[in-house]
Amino acid sequence: MLVTRHLLWSGMVLLFLLGGCKKKGPQTHPATPLMKQLKSEEADKRKAAAEALGRLGPKARPAIPALANVLKNDEDNQVRYAAAAALGRTKLANPQVAMRALTLALKSSDADMRLAAVKAIGNMGLAGLPAVSILRVMERDQDEDPRVKAAIKVTLRSMY
Repeated sequence: MLVTRHLLWSGMVLLFLLGGCKKKGPQTHPATPLMKQLKSEEADKRKAAAEALGRLGPKARPAIPALANVLKNDEDNQVRYAAAAALGRTKLANPQVAMRALTLALKSSDADMRLAAVKAIGNMGLAGLPAVSILRVMERDQDEDPRVKAAIKVTLRSMY
């Protein structure tokens, strides 16, 4: 039942993004309804909205502060991972806000959250350069998760 609802919701989001649900009157930015959905009480809807915003890429610029807020404050880890990935896909749209949130996520006690943040920073390209010093410290940490270390190596190689 939950999977069916998630698939149905994801399909509706995609239909909207592809233009199948156009409203008459003034056009709204495609990120606007998705930003509202980030505040849903249902985690699967918040996750679907974050994923859809990530697919918008740099066009999701108005949603970057909302995604950063979700990354910092959402109680569901899957939603937070999706927000981190979405921030990484926004590229150079608003790198300061995105990097601030992702840098905080690098300090998480959750290895999967750190992994999502490292991958997102890697997707940002040169906009991720402010995180290099933190990534280098993490790379040398003997207690760091091996998956995170491997992602750090890939990210650092992609920047240089």
